[in-house]
Amino acid sequence: MGDRYYELENCKYNDYDGKESTKATETEIKKCEEEKKTMLIQSRKVTFKQDVLSGAIRGIVFFVVLLIHYPKFMRFTKKD
Repeated sequence: MGDRYYELENCKYNDYDGKESTKATETEIKKCEEEKKTMLIQSRKVTFKQDVLSGAIRGIVFFVVLLIHYPKFMRFTKKD
């Protein structure tokens, strides 16, 4: 759960859902923790997909630039 673990910890305090008036019961705390776990897992999946997509785009751009510039570089550095 990494850097957003604090969201899960907030369920144990009185103001876990923005209400400061009453103490949270055990069932409310468990429900809050389950919701936060689900949200954090979904957030991880989205982050992973973004990382994979970003890496793929960078790899494609690098490959295209390499294909365009490598032959020019080889002609430039070729000794007669």
